[in-house]
Parts: sequence; structure tokens; C-alpha cells
Amino acid sequence: MPSPDLATLRLLAGFLLVLAIGMAAQQSQFAQPLEQSLLDREFVLLREYRRQPARNDVLIIGIDEASLAAMPEPFALWHPHLGRFLAAMSEAKPSVLGIDIILPSHSYHELIPMYDQKLLAGLAAIRGKVPLVLAQTVDEQGAFRKIFPPFISMAGADPLGSVVVCPDSDGVVRRYGEKLCDDSGKLRLFASKMAGHLGLENRWEGWIDYTLGDALTYVPFHQVMQWVDKDPEKLRIAFRGKPVLLGVILRFEDRLRMPVALAAWEPLRRRLPGVMLHAQVLRSMLNNGLIQPVAISLQWALLLVAALFWFGRNWIKGVALALFIPGVFALALLALWKGVHLQIAAAMLTAILAFAARFAYEAVRGMREKRFLRDVFSSYVSPPILKQILAGKIKPGLGGAREQVTVLFSDIRNFTHRSENLPPEESIGLLNEYFSEMTAAVHHCGGTVDKFIGDGLMAIFGAPQKLDCAEKNALEAAQEMLVRLARLNQRLKARGVEEIRIGIGLASGPVVLGHVGSSVRHEYTAIGDVVNTASRLEALTKELGYPIICNALVADAVGAAGGLVDLGQQAVRGRSAERLYGWNPPILQEQLASMPA
Repeated sequence: MPSPDLATLRLLAGFLLVLAIGMAAQQSQFAQPLEQSLLDREFVLLREYRRQPARNDVLIIGIDEASLAAMPEPFALWHPHLGRFLAAMSEAKPSVLGIDIILPSHSYHELIPMYDQKLLAGLAAIRGKVPLVLAQTVDEQGAFRKIFPPFISMAGADPLGSVVVCPDSDGVVRRYGEKLCDDSGKLRLFASKMAGHLGLENRWEGWIDYTLGDALTYVPFHQVMQWVDKDPEKLRIAFRGKPVLLGVILRFEDRLRMPVALAAWEPLRRRLPGVMLHAQVLRSMLNNGLIQPVAISLQWALLLVAALFWFGRNWIKGVALALFIPGVFALALLALWKGVHLQIAAAMLTAILAFAARFAYEAVRGMREKRFLRDVFSSYVSPPILKQILAGKIKPGLGGAREQVTVLFSDIRNFTHRSENLPPEESIGLLNEYFSEMTAAVHHCGGTVDKFIGDGLMAIFGAPQKLDCAEKNALEAAQEMLVRLARLNQRLKARGVEEIRIGIGLASGPVVLGHVGSSVRHEYTAIGDVVNTASRLEALTKELGYPIICNALVADAVGAAGGLVDLGQQAVRGRSAERLYGWNPPILQEQLASMPA
């Protein structure tokens, strides 16, 4: 058994190991799938129950299927429509206009002379009147796609913003920042550029605030063009002084996975047009800003608290763990509502690991302790009693319980006289050899050796190990004891040692079974009249001429089978006469007959 100091060191080492694993999970990608799932659930719950209003909202003009059908030209040849749109926006005067469509990479002059001029005219009209940001994306090789240089020059100084976003490992876009993608540092991001034109200069990094604002809607592009032609005042009313995004709203094109459903017209879908992502990012920047991580010290403190589930072993810790998991989720939910992200997956996993690891540690230690006790005390305590102690069914402390059992008493005849003529060492050796055989017989038949009394042995059948018929097991044990004794006598005879003869008394009845003695020294034993009866019956074996004598309760339990002989009423020392049965097992006679003379 380990010393207290060693046990304390092991506990401390286990705690530090659990904490180190939790920190590694926090720093690595191991807990990321769970973290992402939990964050998505937080966004969904907050949008459903605590959605925050967008004080400064963003308007979307969408090029949808109806818009494509309303225009006679292919989308790539929309130069005239885009030019008219830009010219109209120069009069409507939104606070900033983001064009989330990729402008052509080359001139169409050779195809249609002067065709580029219509788009260039629109860019020239809006230049200097409305801040304009043009989208730029990357090709399959990761390089920025080229835009026809005159379009860039006409749009104004430095008009390009990257619309490249980098989803998390599960393909969902949750974060926004110039350091997330491979093109970081090459070009400012699209929404960041729009926010800069609105006076919000920042190197934006963080999680997109999906808790913000109502479901997004859009004004179809073809409807805007109708206002351009028929009612320009509606343009001014709809867009003046507001951030505006122009983008594609098509069913299967430019879709990104998001953690929540943002589209009012698609309330269940989370794979949404990219322009909606940039609108939500801009919303976040214009209101509370992008969601930031909590202080690293708080993150580590949460991990430390989770690792503390290593300590303690009672049911209260299980209840605490059951409360800890939803508790930290609620804490993360509150933090997200306040604009900070508390990562909780590693803490949850650490708490579960600490609880399970300590449980496993205690289970292994308990097994080792039981093995240690079994190895140390198996020769002092009968196996059934040791089994009950290790199972916790025999409690410490004085006291007992009433049980119906069969008691076996055996004694070596004339051993006192015999031991007077033997050296003590030989007497002890002979007794040990004898008791080894007798104990094996008792245990083999389901009995419990209660004690050794000099050259006598007391055994109990029916407790603490329950038996279907304790009397039958006791008779079988008595028979096996005699058979084993016959074999032992053969070995003794070969060594020139006088053989051993014994008597066995069996009695059934109620006893009080439990711990008897003092608080500092006690033993598990049986107390009752039936114990005395078994002892007296053993003494009668000499007078009645049978190696086994039992009372009527034993004989009746087995139907007086196996050759039990009814001896009638017999006087028993110290008590009234009672009906007894004698038994000389037939198998013993066969065993003796088969042995060499």
C-alpha cells in the first residue's frame, strides 16, 4: 500500500496531467469541432431569444433570377445597366456603396465598339460623390483576379477590397479578419474598406456577430432599375445616407455556409449568398464591433476549474459536473451576448476527463487494494467472509444479525495426549497439514471456516454465503473431510506417523452472526445455542460409534438420505435429550477399501 505522502503526490500528478491535457486541447484543434458546434448553438439561441437590434443597418440590392430574366443581355454584358445604376446611386447618395460582383477583366470594345464607355461613365458619375468599394476575388491558384484597369482607375483611389473569406475547418464562416486567409496583407478586406469609408478605421479581427439584426432582406436589382427610370425619388428615400451592397442572390451561385439562417426569404437555409455575409460583417462593424475573445487569463482559469473535478470522490462531485456543463454553456452564452467569445469545449472535455480519470484511478486503486487485502488476509479470513468484506456487505463495527445456519464442529481425538509426546514444532506442523485438508473440504462445499480451537475446527454453512440447503452442504463437507483425512493418514503412515482420528458434529438452527469483541479487536463469528449443540454432538461421536453425528433438523432437511442412521433420543450433555442421527458415509468405506494396507 502506498504511503500517504506518495498517494498525495500521485493525486497531484494526476491533476497536473489532466490540466496539461486540457491546455493542449485548448491550444490544438482537438476540441474545435465541439467548440464550433457549441458556438453555432449559442448564435441560434441568442438570435431566437435575445436578438440585438442593428442600430445602423445595411441595405442589399440583389441580382436574383427575376433580375436576370428582366435584362435582355447576358450578365457579363450588363455594362449599360451597371453604368445607369452607378449614375443613379450618385444622386441617391448612400453613405457607401459596395459592389460585390466581379467587374470584367478585359475590354469588350473589340466585340462591341465603345461598350466599355457605358460602365466607365457610371463610375465617373459616382466618383467623388459616394465612396465606392469594388470586390476582388482570387482564382484557382490563389492569385487575385484582374479587373480591367480603366474600371479601377475611374472608380477612384484604391477602390478594391477582397471578398475572400476563410471558413473554419467544418466549412462554416464564423470569423472575419485580414490574418485568416492566404491573401492577408495583400489587400484590405471588402467590409473593412466599407467601414473605413464610414469613419471606422480598424484592423478588424474577430468573430462575426450573428446575434445582431433582423433577418436580412434585399431590393431586387430590376426593381431598382425601374425606380431609376420612373421614380428616382424612391431611390433617394430608400438609400440616402445608408450603407448599400450590390450582390448576387442566386439559388446555386456564390453561397457560403453560415451558423444561422439570415435570409428572410429562406428562413431555414444556412448556405446563403456571399453578399449577405459581407452585410452581416458590416453590420457587426457598424454596431458593437466584431466579437472578441475573452482575456486569456479567464480562459485558463476556466480550464483550471474544470481540472479540479479530479479531486473529490463522492456523489456531490457528480452533481457538480452535471451542473458545470450547462453552467459554462450559459456563461458562454452570456459572454457572447456581451460581445466576447468564451471557448468552453476544452473546459467541458477537461471536466469530463478529470471526473472519468479520477473514477478510473479510484477503480484501479480499489482493485489493487482488494487484491492486496485478499493476498494478505486470505489465510486469516475464510474466502466467503473476505468476499463479503471486499464487496462491502459486511460492515465494520460491533453487532450482528439473526441467521439460520448449520454449524460443523470437528475435533481430533486424543490429540492432547499425543502432543505431549511430540516436539512443539512437529505438533504445529501436523496440525497445519491436517487443517489444510479440512479447510479445503469446507470451502469446496460452500462453507466458512469460523475458527480453529486448538485441534478443533468450527465451520458455518448458510452464512455469509447463502446456500440452497446448508444442511446438505454441511454433510457433504463432513464426508469430504473424512475422505481427505483417509488420504492424509496414508501419507502419515508412510512417514511412520500415527494416524489421526476425528469426530464431526452437525447442528442446524438460528444464530446471531456478526462482529463480536471490542472496538479494537473483534472477529466475525456465530453465537447461539446451536453452536454449543454442534460441539456436544462432536463429543458424542466417541460414544455412539459414528464419525458424524447430526441433529434431526439436519437429517430432516435432506430426508435422512445417504445412509443416515436414526439413533433415536439421545442424552446430550448439559441439555435435554434429542433425536440424533449417525452417519458413516459409504464412500468413505469404499475409499478405505481401495487404499493399500
